[in-house]
Formats: sequence, C-alpha cells, structure tokens
Amino acid sequence: MSATAKNWFDVDREGLAKLLADRSPAFVLTEVYSNCADTEATRIEIEFVPVEGRPLSTLVVHDDDENGFADLSHAWTLFAESSRKVDAEKRGRFNLGEKLVLARCDSAEIVSTRGGVRFDADGRHPLRRRTEAGSVFDATVRMTREEHRQAAEEFLRVIPPEGVEVLFNGAPLRRPERVASFRAKLPIPLADAEGYLRRSVRETVVDVYEPPSGRVGYLFELGVPVVETSDRFDYDVRQKIPLNADRDNVPPSYLRTLRALALNATADRLSKRDAASPWVQEGASSPLVSAEANERVLTLQFTEKRAVYDPSDPEANKELLNRGYTLISGGSLSAERWENVRRDGIAAPSGQIAPSGVKYSADGRPERVVDPASYTTGQRGLVEFTRDLAWKLIGKRIEARIVNEPPSARPQRAWYGDGRLTYNLGRLGRSWFEGPIGRHHLELIFHELAHDEVSDHLTREFSNEVGRLAAKAFDLALIDPSFFTYHGYVAGKSGASS
Repeated sequence: MSATAKNWFDVDREGLAKLLADRSPAFVLTEVYSNCADTEATRIEIEFVPVEGRPLSTLVVHDDDENGFADLSHAWTLFAESSRKVDAEKRGRFNLGEKLVLARCDSAEIVSTRGGVRFDADGRHPLRRRTEAGSVFDATVRMTREEHRQAAEEFLRVIPPEGVEVLFNGAPLRRPERVASFRAKLPIPLADAEGYLRRSVRETVVDVYEPPSGRVGYLFELGVPVVETSDRFDYDVRQKIPLNADRDNVPPSYLRTLRALALNATADRLSKRDAASPWVQEGASSPLVSAEANERVLTLQFTEKRAVYDPSDPEANKELLNRGYTLISGGSLSAERWENVRRDGIAAPSGQIAPSGVKYSADGRPERVVDPASYTTGQRGLVEFTRDLAWKLIGKRIEARIVNEPPSARPQRAWYGDGRLTYNLGRLGRSWFEGPIGRHHLELIFHELAHDEVSDHLTREFSNEVGRLAAKAFDLALIDPSFFTYHGYVAGKSGASS
C-alpha cells in the first residue's frame, strides 16, 4: 500500500487557522515554549519582535537540550503517538501544539540535532542543516500589533521550571515568590499501557503565588497559565490538568477542590473582602475545607462575636444584638456551608449563648443544681414562697429551684420555662437569699412568672403582664394578708438588685 493511500485525511492549514481565531494569541508562544520546557533543556531563549509596518511578528525559540527534537515528523503529523502523554509531569498529550502554531505562520523553520524542515508557501521542505545541541524554531507569525502586545504580556506570566533559565527578548523570566504549597489528589489525563488516554487520580504538589498587582488569579499547568479563575491567588499544578480541547477550562469539580485546599493553605492571608469572594465561598462550601480555614472565613464575615439566629428564642437574639453580636441568619450561608459550620461547631444558636429562660435548653453540660438538702433557711423559704405565690398568681403548681452557674456561663439572675423557675446563685449571690423576703424578691418573681404568658421581654405585652401579676399580688395582700406574713414577707424591705 502506498504512503498516499495510508493518509485518510488532509488538513487545510488556512481552515485550521480560522478555527483558532478565538484563541488567545499567547498560545503561539506557550506551545513552542512548552515543547522546550518538556525536554532536558536548562536554557530557553525566546525572541518575539513585531515586523515594522506589517501584521506579522518574528518568533525565534532556541533551547539547549542536547538530544534535540526526538522525531521531526511530529512537527507536521497530527495526533501521532506522543511520548509525553504517559508522563504526568509533561504538558503534551495529543501531539497537536506544533501544528496549531504552524497554522498561524506565514513561514517557519525547525532545525534540530537530527536535521531540519522548512514550511513556506510552496509546502514542506527538508533542510540539510542541523544543530550541535538543542532545537531552533524560527517563524514569521500572522499577528496584529495588538495581538503581539497581548501575547507578550500573557507570556510574561509563565513560571519557569526550577533550574531552567528562560529569557524573553533578552530578559530572564523570574520565578515569583511562593506563598504556600499543598499536596492534592487530583484527576489527571494519562495514557494507559496501550497508549489510550484515561482519567485517573494522582497526588501532586500545587504551588500558590500572589499575582502581580492589578491581575486576577490564574490556574497554571506546570508553570503555564491556562485558565483565568479571578481568584485572589495563582495555583500552579505540578502535573497535567484535565483541560478541555481548547485548553481554556477545567471541570467545575476540579476547580472547587483546588479552591478548598488553597483556602486551607492561605486562610491566614485573607482579608474581610476576600472572605466574601466567590472562590472563598466555594472553597468554604467544600467538605475538604479545614476547621481552621472554615472558622477564619466565618470570623472575617461575621466577627468573633457571632451567633446563629434562633427563631425559638427571639429574646436571646435581641439580647445578643444589644451586646454587639452579629447574628447569622439562615439565608446568609449555603446549605453546604451550614453543614460545615455544624461539623466544626464554630457558631452556636443565640438561645444557647444567652438563653432567655423562656424555653430552657441544656448548653451541653449538666447544670450545677444546688441540692435542696443543703439549702439555707433563706433559700428554702424563698423556694417555698415562689411555689406558693405562683399558685396564687398564675394558677399553676410550678417547680422552684436554685442552681449555681458562674456568670460567664449563665449571666441571667433567673429564668422560667416549662413550669420551672430557676434562681442562679452564681449571679444573685448568697446574701440575696438571706434575710426576710422583700420587694426585690417580688420584682424578680413577677418578671419570671410573666414569661408564662409572654416570651419576649422587649414588648408591651410583657410589661403589661408584669403589671397584671403585680396587681393580683396587691389584691392578694388585701384579701389574704396572712399569706405574706406566713412566708416572712416584710413590707418595704428591698435588697440589692444584683
């Protein structure tokens, strides 16, 4: 069978060039550079100069890899088997890049250690020249002056490999200062034993850099910028990336994983403005976000004095607002972020931080309940008076008890709920319970019993209910004054209101 019969396809160079019209012109530079960077070269020189008065640019790329171009025919053979597609830390996989570059050229020459080839208007011609070491790509590229400027500007973002000197128009490309690194298990397109590309997962290193001032973040593949992310940082993945055919995007799940792990590595560098940005919000929504990074983001958004809005305890919500807390409403976070907040326990409901006592709920540890057998005479008398007065005023047999909670844990003097009135010895002090029962005791009892009907302190209904109970107590004193004398009440006696 003849060589011509074997060739099923012909490729129209001009048609291919038109298909590339939407690509950034920088791909001409990065494709040729990547070929050099994937070799054993230690020095890569690039000269890229616009042609005066014409929409053309000259591009000369020279590397010092002693082996040169492994197979010169790959320069014009589409999709030939590429040795690089089995190597995780080499960029090539389709053997397509050189052809895409040639489609933009008016003329080009490739000279390497095994010979050379020229492409021009008359076709492809072998050259007798060869290099002692390395390869030289010399081309005239169809490109406007603005495209030239854009291509040069984008290429200057390239991060050279360690140990490789890259010169662009005589000036060395400098490696930016790395701000963080992390290891990640990421999807990667690699060839199997038979040469077919398969998706697999491989652990690699991702380096994080601060972009130059005025430039948004990019995703890099082995030092070459490929996807604009608009994130705060640049991410350089040190292996192949699962890019689409146009090499300008990755699967959303891939970027989400990177953002979560980058957030873990850079959380201490974030500002309040960063915390509200989409990349941080997406990273904080991932199950991969660490507890430390998750808390840092929540603190930047809602301060350290924060609580979850508690619809079951509106009074606690108001109390914390008065104390300068920020309340996090249900709609402030996505469902995934709420899951992570609960997972890490970094925001408690306001009803747990400042329970009003309207509906008692435990705060995660047993309360320090005072044993009735250890009550002093004054404590026992007040508990009995509270039970009996509640029966007279609200018609319910309530429980009255004393706990000894420190003010740091329970700042309330007392609370009422579910038929129980609780006095806090730790807040009231021992002297409050001693001596005759007086007006200061009644004030607190009226306040707490009013919660039997009204939950919210800060309403007119609550103050009306306190007044109603006080009026009933006044009637009781006129109708049955012995009730008060029996319990040792002393009219006009008023203690310190702790």
